[in-house]
Amino acid sequence: MRLLDETGDPKDYLAAQARQSEELRRQTDIDARAGALTHLCDAYTDALKMSGNKSHRAVRLALQRHVIAPWPALATSEARSITASDIQAVLAKMVKVGLKREINKIRSYLHAAFTYGAKSDHDPRRLAADGIVFGITSNPVSLVPRIGEYDRARDRHLSADELYRYWKALDAEDVQPVSRSALRLALLLGGQRLTQLLLVLWSDIDMDAGTIVLRDGKGRGVTRYHLLPLSEWASAMLEPLRLLNTGRPWPFTINGRSPMQLGTLSNTVRTISRGITDAHGAPPFQARDLRRTAETMLASLGVDRETRAQVLSHGRASGVQAIHYDRYHYLNEKRQALAIWETHLRGIF
Repeated sequence: MRLLDETGDPKDYLAAQARQSEELRRQTDIDARAGALTHLCDAYTDALKMSGNKSHRAVRLALQRHVIAPWPALATSEARSITASDIQAVLAKMVKVGLKREINKIRSYLHAAFTYGAKSDHDPRRLAADGIVFGITSNPVSLVPRIGEYDRARDRHLSADELYRYWKALDAEDVQPVSRSALRLALLLGGQRLTQLLLVLWSDIDMDAGTIVLRDGKGRGVTRYHLLPLSEWASAMLEPLRLLNTGRPWPFTINGRSPMQLGTLSNTVRTISRGITDAHGAPPFQARDLRRTAETMLASLGVDRETRAQVLSHGRASGVQAIHYDRYHYLNEKRQALAIWETHLRGIF
């Protein structure tokens, strides 16, 4: 009777006990499957890859370099236990070593990873597969402010003399031939994005028509096609690669199994920059500064903003109509602009 008085209706009591047992079982299961921070970073970058996001490899390497490798204890901690103070410590270490531009990138990657982890727990496929769960209820990165002063846009562009020294430095014997061709072609084409140029296939190049197609994979899985004219000078940059990479899908490949990595070209430019700085005292420059240099010089040569946008693929629309419009309506304008550009470069080199 005392038990009955204390618990009420036996059916309700048994039902409550069953619910408690189920909740305990569920929590025990979650604890057993709880993913660590390193699992979260891997899951996020895997999701980027599955969605066709071309930056997945760069994001994975950046998280490995700045978060997972230097913070092993944090990396193996459960993702749900990570605090804003932990994120602050990671970024503070980067501040101390002067990695200003990378700091906000890492913060952004971590914020996106925690957001992905919180949503992925509710994906029925994850539950069905008995996969890792993260149990994230709030995003610790949200409390860590972005450092606005580190987002300031770079304005470094090369002078004519610096551009001359850069072009000549590419002739050095220690510059890999594929790197030399890629960097020179990107410049001759008006400063194209290296990430897009490296993905070009031989089938994207029409020597008879004198054109090359670049794919702009930025955005949510939408591929935009960027058609450019190939002059004789630009085409000559591809000739050495026909011997090196005949039968391979990509002109810009070293191993034949994948396109060359952007980091390889970035390192080449960095090495050349260091040599020019040491010899002539010029400020250092990066690969992306060459694109800014080309647009700055194109503007000084009288190429209007709209044509420069078409040459450099700034904010172009996607869709079938836009693709055909760009292919045919702007090709002559692009050809004229790049002819002006080449005349200018011949005067420098």
